[in-house]
This record gives sequence, structure tokens and C-alpha cells, in this order.
Amino acid sequence: MTGQSIAETFKIEAEEILETLELGLHTFDAGSDDPELLNAIFRAAHTLKGSALIVGRRDVGELAHVVEELFVRWRDNRLSPTPSQTRWALQSVDVLRALLAGEAQRTPLTGDTAADSSSAQQRMLRV
Repeated sequence: MTGQSIAETFKIEAEEILETLELGLHTFDAGSDDPELLNAIFRAAHTLKGSALIVGRRDVGELAHVVEELFVRWRDNRLSPTPSQTRWALQSVDVLRALLAGEAQRTPLTGDTAADSSSAQQRMLRV
């Protein structure tokens, strides 16, 4: 398998993961408190993070890590989900899509580069 086909496979799978995240977040935002749904969106973010880092997409991997950390805090009851956090996560899905499409260099949510996700993460977790 060539590097190009690995990258293309990643982009296809990443879009499927983003669709899963988006659908799950909309369901979650509609009032679902299903722990399996929360586990599913956590696993999706975790998979995207790992896959992105494997193929050298640090920008995608680091933003996915910030989103994943939000889901961990929800799952572990360290944060109670709020509508603003859910909106932020949905906006992050849009940013991840833009990064994958090569349309974004900076996240409009924070102004940070994806490589500077630690400060973005701290701001998001205070939402």
C-alpha cells in the first residue's frame, strides 16, 4: 500500500467517524443520557485521534484529543454536559472536517493552531 492510499483511506474513515460523532452529539444534545451513546462518541474521538497521529496528521489528532478529553470528563462525571459544551464539540467536528479538507489552518473556535491544543483545551473545559 502506498502512502497516498493510506492517507486516502484515513480521510474516508475519518469522515465516517466525524459522521458518527455528529449524529451522536445531536442525539446527546436532544436530551439522551444513554451511557452507551457517550461511550460511542468517546470511542469515535479516540479512534480519530489515534488514526490521525499514525498517518502524521497531528493537527487533526490534537484537536480530536481535546474533544475526547471532554467526553472523558462527561463519562467520568467530572463535568456535567452543558449545551455550550455540546455546541463546542459540534463546532469541533466542523473544524476537523475543514482540517481534513485542507481548508483550515487555525481553529475558529480558539484562534490557536491545532498544535497548541493545550490552551484550547483549558478554555473549552471551562465552558
